Amino acid sequence: MSRLQGLQVLCFRVGGRTFALDIMGIREILRNQTVTPLPHTPPHIAGVVNLRGALIPVVDLRPALLGPDASPAAEDLKLVVVQARGKVAGLLVDQVLDVAGIPSAALTPIPGAGVDAGHAVVATFHRAGEGGDEVVVLMRVAPLLEDDVLVPPEILVA
Repeated sequence: MSRLQGLQVLCFRVGGRTFALDIMGIREILRNQTVTPLPHTPPHIAGVVNLRGALIPVVDLRPALLGPDASPAAEDLKLVVVQARGKVAGLLVDQVLDVAGIPSAALTPIPGAGVDAGHAVVATFHRAGEGGDEVVVLMRVAPLLEDDVLVPPEILVA
């Protein structure tokens, strides 16, 4: 877990669950973006947005993280623009919470999903939430963009 030591993470909610991404993979956070749907894409691909002249794919994290039967997304979504290894995509989230510093001792690795294994979900940690402590799922940006986990390679901006 040495590569995860002293992480700064962005915490956000999708469907009432809390997730986190290393802030080093986050380019910006936007709101009120018009997403243009694309035909013949998986259900979790919401479409594309024009970000200062570049079209970037937008992933609806609800079906990707919560399953195909997840309830529809709210209208006031935030777009977390992520970047890894030269690829850019937008992730729709319900709510951006905060940036938190997580010491390595607070992380609980997910079995079989080591940092070097290339998995998108690598660990969990506890965070004080509105209703008490909650478990937060820590994800890595690069595998989300490269391993066809969320974004098909043919629509990634390189």
